[in-house]
Amino acid sequence: MKSLTQPETRAEIVARVHAVRPDTIARFGVLTAPEMIMHCVICLEAGLGLRQVSPAESFLGRTLIKYIALHAPMRWPPGVKTRPEMDVRRNGDRPGAFVSDVAKLVQRVEEFGVRSGSLPWPRHPLFGAMNALEWKRWAYLHTDHHLRQFSA
Repeated sequence: MKSLTQPETRAEIVARVHAVRPDTIARFGVLTAPEMIMHCVICLEAGLGLRQVSPAESFLGRTLIKYIALHAPMRWPPGVKTRPEMDVRRNGDRPGAFVSDVAKLVQRVEEFGVRSGSLPWPRHPLFGAMNALEWKRWAYLHTDHHLRQFSA
């Protein structure tokens, strides 16, 4: 299973991020390309413990949905609502200069990949407690989902 733990997977994600242009049209969803880049930055920063995110945990989210999301051999569906702090159209950070935001996303992808499993990891807002391998799998799947949104 792909994860940001693997250097080759991080390189693949970085190349795909660089393939997105500010005017790339989404295949699904409402985000523009600059908004998607900033949303991914915010989400990775939350996973790194650099941002606080309101919880929306449930028993189903911590168990069945988490397992399916991280392990099932299917792509994530479009239309899953995000937490308000991660929603660049509501309460999240607005996109800045596209080139700078892309550079920040690449930096966060690399930080995520090399972050030690022995460091404390925050709780995921939907899935609750996750270890380093789960977080790095989630980070790959989330970023992959949004890059597919823009055919990257």
